[in-house]
Amino acid sequence: MTRGRGHVLSGVWEATLKLVLWDIDHTLIATRGVGREIFGDAFEQVTGTPMREQAAVAG
Repeated sequence: MTRGRGHVLSGVWEATLKLVLWDIDHTLIATRGVGREIFGDAFEQVTGTPMREQAAVAG
């Protein structure tokens, strides 16, 4: 039996929780340039033009 965002196991309601961290200013994790590479690829796919430089996002 399913109800809302959780589920019932053996008659006991268990909630499903999710934590999402969005590192908008690059202070939570160090990607060593991977983010820039991915953003550059996406930019080129969308615009058809290679990204020359990435916008500053530091807070």
